[in-house]
Amino acid sequence: MADRDALSPGRGRHADRRAVRRAEVAPLWLRERIDLCWAARRAVGEQVTEGENARDQHAAYALHVARKRPDLDGPWTGTPEPHLDTYRSDRRRVIELTAGGV
Repeated sequence: MADRDALSPGRGRHADRRAVRRAEVAPLWLRERIDLCWAARRAVGEQVTEGENARDQHAAYALHVARKRPDLDGPWTGTPEPHLDTYRSDRRRVIELTAGGV
């Protein structure tokens, strides 16, 4: 399984480092949850790295926030700018007007 995970997109050591970096910008409540969960997972003998644990907690809570608590959204979730579609539409219209289309 470890070999498969290392070869899968978004997994392996690089993904672990990215997960740890994302956890560093997470809100305090999530950073505490990540630390507590990692300690608990190791205490029961689960073979999990710090990065895997951070990734798992980050994913679970980003999904929870998106579905149930949008008031807790922030840069840590990776949610795109809420007005991004409007900006893209405006940009496309400017391109069409100035360049004669796309």
